[in-house]
Amino acid sequence: MRWWQIRNRDADVERELQSDLELEEEEQREHGVSPQEARYAALRSFGNPSLIGEQTRGVWIWSGLESLLRDLRISTRALRRSPGFSVLAVLVMALCIGAATSLFTVMRSVLLRPLPFRDPDRLVMIYEHSRDAGNNAQWFNNTPVAPADYYDWRAQTRGFEDMAAWYFWPPNLTGEHGELPEMVQAGGASWNLFPLLGVNAAIGRTFTESEDRPGENVVLLTWSLFQRRFGGDSLIVGRQIHLNGKPYTVVGVLPRWFIYPDAEVQLWTPYAGIGADVISHHEYHFSRVVARLRPDVSLATALSQVEAVQYQLHMQNLHAPVAGDVASRTLIEDLAQDVKKPLIILLCAVGCILRAW
Repeated sequence: MRWWQIRNRDADVERELQSDLELEEEEQREHGVSPQEARYAALRSFGNPSLIGEQTRGVWIWSGLESLLRDLRISTRALRRSPGFSVLAVLVMALCIGAATSLFTVMRSVLLRPLPFRDPDRLVMIYEHSRDAGNNAQWFNNTPVAPADYYDWRAQTRGFEDMAAWYFWPPNLTGEHGELPEMVQAGGASWNLFPLLGVNAAIGRTFTESEDRPGENVVLLTWSLFQRRFGGDSLIVGRQIHLNGKPYTVVGVLPRWFIYPDAEVQLWTPYAGIGADVISHHEYHFSRVVARLRPDVSLATALSQVEAVQYQLHMQNLHAPVAGDVASRTLIEDLAQDVKKPLIILLCAVGCILRAW
């Protein structure tokens, strides 16, 4: 029976019950019961017609829909009695549901979805760290790494497949024909950063080991800069652009999805291009180090090797700001550290509001 036939079905049930009750009453009269007593006797024998009707409706397949329609009618009448409160309640619920959906989408993208790199679970960030920094704790707890420390870690440890380093720097960008300059955010990356992450160039290539040294002026463009500044012209590969007035040869364009460490980085140059006098120091803390753990080595074991090297460097530079220990974070924790706690707090707040309503 279709849902729009529910009212006709109810009328049929009422007629059937009334007919059965009348038959029972007639049988009582045939047994010599007075007409007035026959009615009560029939009711006692037959049972409560209303209860029987409800039990009959309870076994119908559309009883759930009928209950829903009844609840909707009751809710509609209640909302009509207080329209102001009803509008406010609907708006608050819509706002909370929308906020919860948006926050969960962001949390899924930031915290739950795997990073688009090769075996992202084995990628970690390593920082210099001091467990006993005293009043200088803010400078020595999870600080960026000095270039010379990074080179020593990579050369003297075997717990990681490889280590790569990068840093931020803000050059002025112009084209090869002296177009208007533009201040951009750039990254200086060791040649092995992109192979370590499992990233290939979409056009051209990434850096080679021989290019990661002072005086080698080559550059990788991100896809967003490639499209915005150069109109998506693949012929830009092999040409020159100018950074702070110096010519750099474009060797490749990175994939559209690559926005590590964030979308503000528009181009990449070799790590050692910052200069030989800088990369040889243990005191200049500006590099981020990302490492790939070996499959057969635990993080604690691999990190202990780096700790031993760093402690030795600390003892050799007691009068310099060289930390005596290291600390690590997974790559996804490192990328989400500034937003993880606010997102969780906001999602909990929205949940509390929904529960209250």
